Amino acid sequence: MYERLAEKLKTTSALKWFPGRGAEESWIAEAEEELGFRLPPSYRWWLVHYGNARLSGGNILAIAAPEHREYYDGDLLYIHIRSCVMIS
Repeated sequence: MYERLAEKLKTTSALKWFPGRGAEESWIAEAEEELGFRLPPSYRWWLVHYGNARLSGGNILAIAAPEHREYYDGDLLYIHIRSCVMIS
């Protein structure tokens, strides 16, 4: 399944992706621990292989390196932490 998706990504113009910016497995594990649940396998695959992307003007959230997480508003944990702070 993922191989077909990877092939389609090579030729699509609807999705702007950034190769070589995938998340490390340890970053994903940290995010899952903070969130309190495991991310879906397909999203984990996306994070490892592609990291982030823009789809029709919107962002697919990424998981940034821990040293950048505090400042990158496209990071899943950045959004999660900011929303928890706003609710409190």
